[in-house]
This record gives sequence, structure tokens and C-alpha cells, in this order.
Amino acid sequence: MPSIITLSETRLNGNISDNEIKLDNYVLHRADRGAGTEGVATCVSSNVSSELVIPKENLIYCEC
Repeated sequence: MPSIITLSETRLNGNISDNEIKLDNYVLHRADRGAGTEGVATCVSSNVSSELVIPKENLIYCEC
């Protein structure tokens, strides 16, 4: 089982709940479509400590 799975160009939006895309034994971090972005999602194994970080510059990344 991979520790981290990252998806780009997800095209997710607020109409799609975390429960619809969540994987068992993973923590889901997502940044949905917005102005000029297509969205990303990162699934981190529940055995790995992680948190979603959104800096002031609106760049989005996940620290593990």
C-alpha cells in the first residue's frame, strides 16, 4: 500500500463530498477547482502524520 497518492486535474468541487472519493485507511487532503486551477487531491496513509497547509500566497501543499 503506498504511503501517499496524489491526483492532479481532479476537477472536484463542493458538490462532491469527501465520502464519495475517500479511500479506506487514508486521510484525504483536497484543494478543489478555483480561479485558474483544476484541483488536486492527496491521500496520505493513516499511518503517516500529515496536514493541509495553505500559505498566504494561495499555493497549496501537504506536509507529511
